[in-house]
Amino acid sequence: MTALQVKNLKHSGKKGNDTVSVGGADGLKLQITSSGAKSWLIRYASPTHMNEKGKSKIREMGLGPYPSIGLKDAREKALEVRKLVIEKIDPIDQAKEDNNKRQSQGFTVKQAVDDYYLQLIVPSPNADRTKQQWINAMNAYVVPGLGSTLVKDIDTDAVVTLLEPIWLTKPRMASDVRNYFEHLLDWATHKKIRTGDNPARLKGNLEFRLPKQDGEQQHHPALQLPDTSSWFAELRTRRGNGSRALEFLAMTAVRSENVRRMTWDEYDEETRIWTIPKEKMKMKRNRREHRVPLSNEAIELLKQQPRDNKKGLVFPALRGGTLSDMTLSKAMKRMHLNDIAKGGKGFSDPAIIDTKTNEPRHAVPHGLRSTFKDWSTELTYFDGDMTEIALAHKVGTEVERAYRRLDMLEKRRGQMQAWAEFLYGRQTAKDILVFQP
Repeated sequence: MTALQVKNLKHSGKKGNDTVSVGGADGLKLQITSSGAKSWLIRYASPTHMNEKGKSKIREMGLGPYPSIGLKDAREKALEVRKLVIEKIDPIDQAKEDNNKRQSQGFTVKQAVDDYYLQLIVPSPNADRTKQQWINAMNAYVVPGLGSTLVKDIDTDAVVTLLEPIWLTKPRMASDVRNYFEHLLDWATHKKIRTGDNPARLKGNLEFRLPKQDGEQQHHPALQLPDTSSWFAELRTRRGNGSRALEFLAMTAVRSENVRRMTWDEYDEETRIWTIPKEKMKMKRNRREHRVPLSNEAIELLKQQPRDNKKGLVFPALRGGTLSDMTLSKAMKRMHLNDIAKGGKGFSDPAIIDTKTNEPRHAVPHGLRSTFKDWSTELTYFDGDMTEIALAHKVGTEVERAYRRLDMLEKRRGQMQAWAEFLYGRQTAKDILVFQP
């Protein structure tokens, strides 16, 4: 069978589960429940377990859910099972032994996510969809930053670092991720993979470490204008796509997600414009594409980025996928701590105080947008509406927006170039204030 044929397979409508042989490995089958959920299994004759007549028992082993595990991966897993049988090793017994060994040596968050997903039972008519939402959220927000961390080593600081980047910008998703992670760690405690209190618990724990999601506008810790050029100079010395994405984020004043998911087909080299499709924009209603005129420095940065990513990502993660929020947040936190270690004061926002330490919170990626607005408001004569458009904010009433057809693109070219000059420390406040578009 082909991958497309597997995708199109449906339940027959008869009572019980359907099993369909897909080929590629002896005994490999796709199981389809009456609800349409699909999972892989393999049947084999055990080399060590015998029936009453002294013949090998026929055993079934689950290989994981579809489509989380595709046809190609399922066939590879099935061939591994067949290899064990040839070596006179029962695959199910081997899997149990490997699991016990992992638990004794250390169980990673990624392993816990995979195992918990296979055992997750959701008592609802939309169980399959709910399970898929769970694994999607964990793979998007938890695994990229904490996947290789041992479950027993997860503490409250790790959970706070995980949630901070999305706690206020994506409150609903952040709450879901926290809840999912809490249940995962409860399961890990039940399985004796970890001990102690649950660090993902909200009440009496994270509620004192994370700001309230009360629906009011929340401000993100921002770089202070006098620190901006020194921070940017330090950033440019750091290696890795996370640092390059953060550098590009600072120069464009867009949201982190737009930079992390940026693809080469969104960039027009001839017009020097990056167009973010409306599907990627934050607003729920009346979405529009957002055009970003790029400074000379931003374009030079893009010229240095390789174009060999299979997904077309401009700033891919190490393994080719999308960078996580945590990658950029960790980079800013490390820069803050490194500056303090060198005798500096770090890069923090005195207007936002950490309720636990009573110290100013260090600047975060989303706060760079506030820094851009502070610069434009306090140190330049650029039009206020132009700045709001640069930030992809709504400007004017609904009627005014209906008649607005232009996005001040050409004027914003000068603004973004001036901003880049400020980041690079080439222009002082006095130099920029005289610029009147």
